[in-house]
Amino acid sequence: MRPWQPAYGGLGPPTLPRYREAAKPLTAFVDSDTRFEPVTWRQGSKGTMTSHFAVLEVRPSGKEATRTAQEAAGGRSRWNGVLPLRTLLVEQQRLSRPVTG
Repeated sequence: MRPWQPAYGGLGPPTLPRYREAAKPLTAFVDSDTRFEPVTWRQGSKGTMTSHFAVLEVRPSGKEATRTAQEAAGGRSRWNGVLPLRTLLVEQQRLSRPVTG
């Protein structure tokens, strides 16, 4: 998604591009359609270490993400307003099982 550029009113510094959607928590990106792949990464002391992971591409939000993007572009005036995509590796949550005694 590309940011929307509001009109400049003529006073003060030019307005920066904005995203029209509100920020979403990371849990909103994982749903029943998310495809998790089994991954085994090493042999542990109790057997192979395996879990299920999905790869997500997201744009970070917030003041820190904006500040970092502006610094990477060489300052606020040189930034195009587009937050960079970040790749996340998300581990599937295990279903809690009742403890049986």
